[in-house]
Amino acid sequence: MSGHPHQIPSYMPEQRTYPHGQDSNRPQMSRKERAAIQIKAITNAATQIELGETKDEIPTLTFEQTCIKVVLGKRQGDWNKKIIFQLSPDTELQQLIDFLTHRIHENELCFKYHGKDNNKSMRLTKNEDGSVMLGLSEGQKRHNGVLQPTKVSQLLILAYKAYGGRFNLSMVDTISVLNKSPISEKPKK
Repeated sequence: MSGHPHQIPSYMPEQRTYPHGQDSNRPQMSRKERAAIQIKAITNAATQIELGETKDEIPTLTFEQTCIKVVLGKRQGDWNKKIIFQLSPDTELQQLIDFLTHRIHENELCFKYHGKDNNKSMRLTKNEDGSVMLGLSEGQKRHNGVLQPTKVSQLLILAYKAYGGRFNLSMVDTISVLNKSPISEKPKK
């Protein structure tokens, strides 16, 4: 070891921990810090998309989606029934970026065979109004929610952050490299 303290990757906000006596392993972030790495949407499903890392500490995006329940007259996600889906940073992250920037000239993008049972999938479908239908499935369980155009833009920013974070690139350099890169191959059906 070099003796240097662990540094927070530049694409992630600095994480603070709870005071002594509380769960010191759980990061505590301000709402502003959380907003820089997370998107939430409630339409016909509750959706949360977050910038994070794989188990090998490679930056990527994690998607969570669940059905809606009404509690005291307020719509919220039933997070006990959620599906979690993480993009492969080696291929799917760039495919998502190419899809959202219209470099892949398709209206639908699907990632399959995820999870320990190879039964998770994610489908994105472009709508004419600029929104995107996002669907996650795990076995027979399925959730679908709409990301409005502003959320689609935020998703693209998070994807750029994850891609650039892996290679320690600024946002400008990330966009420049990806714009000059060959278009990624669309996933096989």
